[in-house]
Amino acid sequence: MGLNKRLIDQAGGGGGDDGKYIVAVQNGASLKYSDDYGATFTNKTGVIYSTAVGISGDGQYIMYGQSSGVLKLSANGGSFNTVSGSPVKAWNNIVISATGQYMLASSTGGIYYSTNYGSSFSVLSFSDFRSANMGTDGLYQIAGRASNSLWKTSDAWTNQDIYSGLPSATWGSAAVSDNGQYVIASNWTSWNTIFSTNSGSSFSTINSGTPSAVGISADGQYVTYAKNGGYIFVSSNYGSSFSQKHTSQAYDRCFVSATGQYQIASTQTNGSYIAVSQDYGATWTNAAYNGQGWDDIHISRVI
Repeated sequence: MGLNKRLIDQAGGGGGDDGKYIVAVQNGASLKYSDDYGATFTNKTGVIYSTAVGISGDGQYIMYGQSSGVLKLSANGGSFNTVSGSPVKAWNNIVISATGQYMLASSTGGIYYSTNYGSSFSVLSFSDFRSANMGTDGLYQIAGRASNSLWKTSDAWTNQDIYSGLPSATWGSAAVSDNGQYVIASNWTSWNTIFSTNSGSSFSTINSGTPSAVGISADGQYVTYAKNGGYIFVSSNYGSSFSQKHTSQAYDRCFVSATGQYQIASTQTNGSYIAVSQDYGATWTNAAYNGQGWDDIHISRVI
C-alpha cells in the first residue's frame, strides 16, 4: 500500500514541517523532492550529478554537493546557486539545521560548516570525513572521520572535541540528540554500532557483524539503525530495546525526524526504493524507486 498524504494529514502529520520534506540524490539522476511526507516525489529541474544533499526544517534551504564538484544552495526551495568560495570535493554528507542557520558538509577531502545560512563556509579539517549529522537546532553536531576519531561540538564548532575512548575507525554514520545526551554511531571498520545515553562518556554495542546507517529523534526516544546487509531496527524507549522491521537491504543512509514520527532509509543498490515510515518506525513502505539506488537522502526536522 502506498503513502497517502490525505490520511497523513488527518492523522496529524500535516500540522507541521517535521518529516514533511524529503530529498534524495543519485549521481547521474535528478534530485528527488517530496513535500508530502514521501507520498509523492518530483524532480528538481537541472540538478544532476550530485552525491550528497541536505534540507532545512521548512524546506526552504536545500544544499547538494556535486560529484567531485562544488556545493549548490537554494534559499527558496528551488533556485540553486554555487556556494560562494565552495571547494571542489567528493561530497559524502550534508546536513542543515531546522532554521537553515547551521550547515555541515563532509567530503573525502575535508569537512566544512556554516553558521550564517550558507552565506559563507569555514573549513574544520581537510581530513577524510565519511559522516556528518546534527541536532535539530544545529548546536550539537557530530562528524566521523575515516580511519580515525568521532568528532563532536555543542556550540556549532566554536569549540570541538572527540569522543574519547573509541577506537580509530571509519565512522560511517552517526547521530546525536538535541542535548547531546544520546549518541549513536556505526563503526564501518570493525562493523559494529554503538550507543550512549550519557553524552558519550561510555558506549554499549547494540549491533555487531554489520555496518549500519543510524538516526535519532531530537529527544533521543526514537533510535533507528538500518543494517548494511540486513533489516531496519527501531527503538521507541531510548535504545533500551530494538524491534526488527521491513526488508533486508544494503542500507547506508538512515534519518529520523525530530519527533521520531517520520523515518527514512535507503541503499545504493541498483533497483531500490527509499524505505519510509510515518508511525515512529512501527511500519515501513517503499517509495521513490531508482534503478541505480540512492547516494544520499535527508528529511526535514522541526520540533
